[in-house]
Amino acid sequence: MSSLAKKIALTRQEMIALSTKYGIDSPFVLEASERLDVLLNEYHKQNASTRNKHVAINMNSDSVWQV
Repeated sequence: MSSLAKKIALTRQEMIALSTKYGIDSPFVLEASERLDVLLNEYHKQNASTRNKHVAINMNSDSVWQV
């Protein structure tokens, strides 16, 4: 797993933990969600050069893989 994929997984875990602690509409959760968006956009940019690859992110685990 790439370091970017690891950052995505960690940020996602953090966002879930924050939403459990503070509620889904917390400013802390919004900030984590925005950071996750930036990381996901970067991941897609890095993988856009190969048009035949698709990125799959399993939202029920910490997995990010190419199919």
